[in-house]
Amino acid sequence: MEKLALGQTWCKALYIKKQKENIGCAKSVIKETSSILKKYKAAIILEDDNYLSPYFYDYLTTALRMYAEDIRVMEISGYRYPCATKDKSSLFINGSAGWGWGTWARAWSKYEMNGIMLKNKILKDKNYINNFTYGKTLNAIELLDKQINKEIGGWDILWHGTIVINNGLTLIPAKSLVRNIGHDGSGTNSGITKKWDVKLSKNKIEDYPDTISPNETFQIALKKYFYTTNRSFKHYILNQITRISKNWQRSL
Repeated sequence: MEKLALGQTWCKALYIKKQKENIGCAKSVIKETSSILKKYKAAIILEDDNYLSPYFYDYLTTALRMYAEDIRVMEISGYRYPCATKDKSSLFINGSAGWGWGTWARAWSKYEMNGIMLKNKILKDKNYINNFTYGKTLNAIELLDKQINKEIGGWDILWHGTIVINNGLTLIPAKSLVRNIGHDGSGTNSGITKKWDVKLSKNKIEDYPDTISPNETFQIALKKYFYTTNRSFKHYILNQITRISKNWQRSL
């Protein structure tokens, strides 16, 4: 990674900060994002398993400038979920999308690092619960509990929750500009899966919406996608048993 960074040719100055020991992904992201945003108004956050389109940087920097003063917008993501939808435009969603993203000091200053406090705030509001779990199709509460119990680092579930309780929005591009290649078993907490795979945009994206509100059509599609991909085998069996039982009762 250091050798790759030293070979950069696309920025004015390069600063490399080495940790004396591996402090883990969550602590690294929180610590270094906080440090950077104390010096600068905005930052782009990448991890070593983020594979980027050549047009990623241009899209992120343009959007970070464009929505800098709108407090409703808390994240700019280069990732677009691979859910089926007719809407091929850039759009806003509730919560975070992550995986190659940018934010501002004004938004990151609201970051809630206390998982218990975050959970209590979310559970007190039905809209927060709905947005946090995408209508209970995403196991976000379970992930937050794992973060609280220190089973995972969970910086991203805390950030997702932070955006939700602040009624914030994330901009996602018309087509994905980043792919997470850590789902081959090499990534932390990611396991092996292809459900998040996307094809990267081969063209520059210049679509930046004027309407600052969540795209309901896309969010419905996203809920369907989460429901389909997150159903466990156990739930499948239970649903099948219920269906067979109902059919049997009707036949009596």
